[in-house]
Amino acid sequence: MKLETPLIIKTRESLFSKLKRVITENYPYQVPEIVAFHIDRINKNYLNWLIKETDG
Repeated sequence: MKLETPLIIKTRESLFSKLKRVITENYPYQVPEIVAFHIDRINKNYLNWLIKETDG
């Protein structure tokens, strides 16, 4: 029996499709559980950091 480990990945909405594709192509089972959360409120400093770090 294989055990799964939850993984949280934070990224920008504009990168979600690419991230989803990479996960789906590399997932060992038939259907990966991929869930997106829309953020209503966020620490502005954290948001600026996230945008900077994912602007690659």
